[in-house]
Amino acid sequence: PVNISEVACISRSKKEVERFNREFSAWADAQPWVAEYGFFGMMRKCADDFVSPAAQLMDDNGEINAMGKWVLGV
Repeated sequence: PVNISEVACISRSKKEVERFNREFSAWADAQPWVAEYGFFGMMRKCADDFVSPAAQLMDDNGEINAMGKWVLGV
């Protein structure tokens, strides 16, 4: 089994990031060899200029945003 520790869409488009996350999740969930996976972006500020702000799972105040809630299942 494989654990995918960080995956993220680099698009700056929120709509594209949401689509990527949902499609990746569906794909990964269907793979018998993927034990678990995690999305990158559970932080207040982007790590660097390469990381897309649209892929963030928290807002600037450290609150979980809508995509973060979807990832966490809440």
